Amino acid sequence: MGGAMPGFFSQEFLDEVCEKNDIVDVISGYVPLKSKGSRMWGCCPFHQEKTPSFSVNPGQQFYYCFGCHAGGNVIHFVMEMEKLSFPDSVRLLADRCGMAYETQGDESAYKRQREEKERLYGIVKIAGRYFYDRLWDEQGGAGARAYLARRGMKGSTVRQFGMGYAPDGWEGLVQHLTEKGCDLERAASLGLIHKGKKEGYYDAFRNRVIFPIILPNNRVIGFGGRVLDQSLPKYINSPESKIFVKGEHLYGLRQLKKQRDVDAVFLVEGYMDVVSLANFGVTNAVASLGTALTEQQARLLKRYVPRVYLSYDGDGAGRKATLRGLDILRNEGLDVRVMRMPDGKDPDEFIRAEGKDAFLELSRDAMELVRYKLTLLEESADLSTPEGRMDFAEKSCAMLARDVKTALELDLYGEYVCQRSGFALETVKNRVGQLQQKKPAKVPVKAMERLTENKNAAGRYNKEEQEARSERLMEQKLLYIWMQYPFVRERVDVTKDDFLYEEHGKLFEEIARGAGSWNELLGGITDGEWAKVVAAVEKERVPAKDALDMAELLANRLKQRRIQQRIRDLQDGFPKAEPSRRQEILQELERLNKQYRSLKEWTQRRETLEK
Repeated sequence: MGGAMPGFFSQEFLDEVCEKNDIVDVISGYVPLKSKGSRMWGCCPFHQEKTPSFSVNPGQQFYYCFGCHAGGNVIHFVMEMEKLSFPDSVRLLADRCGMAYETQGDESAYKRQREEKERLYGIVKIAGRYFYDRLWDEQGGAGARAYLARRGMKGSTVRQFGMGYAPDGWEGLVQHLTEKGCDLERAASLGLIHKGKKEGYYDAFRNRVIFPIILPNNRVIGFGGRVLDQSLPKYINSPESKIFVKGEHLYGLRQLKKQRDVDAVFLVEGYMDVVSLANFGVTNAVASLGTALTEQQARLLKRYVPRVYLSYDGDGAGRKATLRGLDILRNEGLDVRVMRMPDGKDPDEFIRAEGKDAFLELSRDAMELVRYKLTLLEESADLSTPEGRMDFAEKSCAMLARDVKTALELDLYGEYVCQRSGFALETVKNRVGQLQQKKPAKVPVKAMERLTENKNAAGRYNKEEQEARSERLMEQKLLYIWMQYPFVRERVDVTKDDFLYEEHGKLFEEIARGAGSWNELLGGITDGEWAKVVAAVEKERVPAKDALDMAELLANRLKQRRIQQRIRDLQDGFPKAEPSRRQEILQELERLNKQYRSLKEWTQRRETLEK
């Protein structure tokens, strides 16, 4: 996880960038900060709040929000605030303090790669200008402009998205690129032109409205082209290239970045959907680029907004795409809602027919993820027969076992299943509990297994949440000590396996490899979630005088927890074990119980002495 980013910047260079760009000075340019104790405080720029929970630690040069848990160093702040990539954020800060760029590794190879990309960007830019000029050509673009006018497009909207037109010819772009001195082989690698079977090149886009794909930094990286009639294929798109990877970008993101107070985005399928929504005043829409939604795109959205409204086409293919996108977005921690487009319409068709207010009304009626999935299951089931109701209930319980997070959610959606299937709520909850038990747990106590044990399920689940928070806090404090006070490492026995949470185990490994500072743990890291993990640990303040005693106590408790989990696993597996294996299990249980009692007695003696 740690270390410098290969091919970009050395750790020494990153450290110098952070050192020369005081985090308080940088953040104060965006957020008013007030001093309180050893930290500076202000309202978080990444979520809405009235009471300041955003803290900046001048000593460690870190920020952390106790509300939304955003955190990291000055580079990560610029990444989040300006929506820049990691390298671009480093360069911005280097420019800010007058530092020259320094890359590690083969600098000449890196320079050649950058120069090649710059040539490709230049060719795409020339092509984009060519398409744009052809659209606004008085005679040549008349047909394309008439087509857009029939679809209700305003000239200002067309210009805002830099749209263009590819004439109905075979060599218009080829000739233009040749006149501009462009390498046609490179242009072919970008999918702008194709090489003929015998000789020469011909245009790839012909008689199509052109949608340039423009990054937030105004770089053009590719194009989409739509026919003006009903011929097929309706759309053709630029292929992936050295400057364009479809799964890493979203169409319309440049427009979204310009808006500051946006708390949600409409995720649609096509270029025309984005442009048409903007044409009617719905400016917070983006589209995936001809591929299924990817995890990278979901992470990209999370940098801009906390909530996503999926507004895919209302047909069968649109529903399948919606389900795939739902799970990807939800796994990234986004609040996901589904808008159901009526009569199989796409967003472009709907807003042109019904208008902006009707579209926004659909968003107000959008379904939460679980409700949407239940609705689809209901619509595909025959609830008029006992078999159909049984099948619906079974599939619904399987989905609830995967997707519900709280006892209240289980009650709410369980009641929905009961009303449509005829089964009792307790039956549904018991079945969810059974299915949940079959899933491997990441925590010692599986909260969902216990939802149906008694009438106080909701209270029990809250208790589980409190226990989970307590366990996470224990691990964070131990990791802080491990990083901040190296002398403790030689006197306290801790291993990666003692950590319950995977990200904490990875952080422990990074510290064990020799990370010497908090910034070194973040050096070259572009993953915002990892920055949050490091920042959450860094905020735990443990005085040096208490470090050793606390580390011993925390390590002991973590080992007790690990042994308890192992004991439970053996006990659960005992009934199903072969007779020859049972004796081994009993001996292992005896050994673990003895070890557990020894650790617990040590803890009790320590606590008695402290009193």
